[in-house]
Amino acid sequence: MTVGVHIADVAAYVSAGGSLDLGARERAFTAYLPGRTLPMFPPHLAARECSLLAGEDRLAHSVYLDVDSASGHIVACRRLRTLIRVRDRLTFEAVGRMLAGEDLAASVSTEAVSLVRRLGELAAALRKRRQAREDFLRLSVPEIRVLCSEDPPRIQGLMRVNPGPAHALVEEFMLAANTAVANEMAEKGIPTLYRNHAEPAATDLLAFADWIRQISELGVPDVTERRSLNRFLEKVATAPLGDIIASQFLRLMPRAVYETSGGGHYGLGKDLYLHFTSPIRRYPDLLVHQQLLAADLGETQRSLEECEAIGRHCNARQEMVESAYYAAVDRLKMRYLLEREERSSERGYYDGIVVRCASDGILVHLPEVGMMGFVSASRLPGSGYRLDRRTGVLQERRGGKSYKSGDSIFVQIRRADTVRGELLLDPLRMRV
Repeated sequence: MTVGVHIADVAAYVSAGGSLDLGARERAFTAYLPGRTLPMFPPHLAARECSLLAGEDRLAHSVYLDVDSASGHIVACRRLRTLIRVRDRLTFEAVGRMLAGEDLAASVSTEAVSLVRRLGELAAALRKRRQAREDFLRLSVPEIRVLCSEDPPRIQGLMRVNPGPAHALVEEFMLAANTAVANEMAEKGIPTLYRNHAEPAATDLLAFADWIRQISELGVPDVTERRSLNRFLEKVATAPLGDIIASQFLRLMPRAVYETSGGGHYGLGKDLYLHFTSPIRRYPDLLVHQQLLAADLGETQRSLEECEAIGRHCNARQEMVESAYYAAVDRLKMRYLLEREERSSERGYYDGIVVRCASDGILVHLPEVGMMGFVSASRLPGSGYRLDRRTGVLQERRGGKSYKSGDSIFVQIRRADTVRGELLLDPLRMRV
């Protein structure tokens, strides 16, 4: 079966070194904040000329994948510049319903439903083969998203988001296209930016294993051996503390970066990888498109040194954008909690999980809102506490009370500082 992955040909509209290009390079990424989007490109370009709108002809940069349907093996791939017209523009929700077998004949053509289901089967075959050969990390951490209106700005609530089968379908073909382009550029020696993700330090992995032993009775394998670690992460995914374990593992992994030499992607288990599929919202993707266009036309490409400088800038901007997003989300969540407290005649309480103990208190995860809060040791019931550094247990000096990672604890909000981004909690007397 042949599958086409079609990406808007942004490089056809944005030439390297032009005013649009320089502005996009400076921003480097489209920034997404709750209730607000700061686009990398002017809205008319992002939403019109470079958007694959239904019923309109659009220039595209396409990767065609010839896939063996039974094994999921990509037999061949080729990259072409195309003119396409989208016939059916589908939402993730609609695709998910199709994959679940629902009848959407009233709103979507029978042919589209049949095609989506065939793509779902093919994506499953691709994933199965990728899992066997690349042993990618099977981590899934649900996101607690802030629902926020933009005009007027107002927090509407929180929503737990779990990626579904429609997201998995799209992801498989995006990964395949990105990998195919990475291999082509490496073979042709075209200067570019690869997406590299380094392996966690062995000391961090061993500390993670020690923490797992403290919070649960799960048997911890050799976490420095990839397959063993992956089997463990897959096993704990459905455990009561699965979300906590997965999120803590994500915290110890290095940040993925853009570099001119392919250093491999630890999370995906790939030896060579880059970003090609989002040139309208990520500048490194646009650079890849521009370099390929120059190569296709026999024109001068950016030098390796220029790509290196762009990569350093994009890495710095990416860290800034991500930090701004998480800071905004945490502060809006705090504001939401405060507003909910103000609307209620009684103080609310939350079911939390102790993540880590320190001599001055305990760090608590609130699954309902996806946030971390801190309970000071001075606020814990009893007559003072000391930390056993060997076991990680915070023990009352003159009594039997103790706290350790993995414990459940009911807490109330003591103070939510939306300026500093600090959430301080008080324990309830009842603890389970």
